Amino acid sequence: MKLDLINLSILLGMLRRFDKEQDWRPLAKEWSSAVRAELDFRLEADNLREVSANMKRSGVKVIVPEPKDGWIARRAMLMTFCEGRPARDALEMEELGANRDVFMERVCMAFASQIHEDGFFNADPHPGNVHLSTDQKQNHGDPSVPILLDYGLTKRFDSQMRLAFAQLMHASHTSDPDGLERALENMGFIFEREPLEDLANMRRLFTVVPKSQVAEQRRVRRQELAQRKKEEQEAESNSEAV
Repeated sequence: MKLDLINLSILLGMLRRFDKEQDWRPLAKEWSSAVRAELDFRLEADNLREVSANMKRSGVKVIVPEPKDGWIARRAMLMTFCEGRPARDALEMEELGANRDVFMERVCMAFASQIHEDGFFNADPHPGNVHLSTDQKQNHGDPSVPILLDYGLTKRFDSQMRLAFAQLMHASHTSDPDGLERALENMGFIFEREPLEDLANMRRLFTVVPKSQVAEQRRVRRQELAQRKKEEQEAESNSEAV
């Protein structure tokens, strides 16, 4: 893994040399340190304890596995077994009696509390890390309780970063390019282009697209990118000709 990270750093350095707008080295640097921490289960155990305490204090109804004292080492960890199902199949969730609206509201509230209140959150929140609890002893008979898994990869925001991230979300929601630029600058990003493209990308992230339209939107997006690349190449050719 160490060799892979070194190779990634070299490749990104070469990419930056050929295209100054493609500088992913700061992201890779932070990700590399996070990956090393993720492989130490002692750190993950501490993360689980902190998140569990924060969720209980927030009052959001979720389940976070608890590490078992005396069974934690750098390469292995024992924690409570939380019986549940992946929250991907809408039909299965309904068959289990879950209210999907309540379930998603709790998931959103949990992450909002972690990011905006605690400043300590799961930095890898893919669908596989959120399950639906099916253990009535753990969910106390409530069929719509989320299980939050895998806190090996986490991120911590101080109060200034939490405020900047809130501004980022607000600017994206209100289509405010100036606000987006200020928020990203406050978060430490350096711009080499106008933020309008970044705003469009952020808006795309927060737009719900029906599954039937996903393929069409991808096709349109590919056409837009191809057209933009063509225009950039033509502009570069014209400038060289002059």
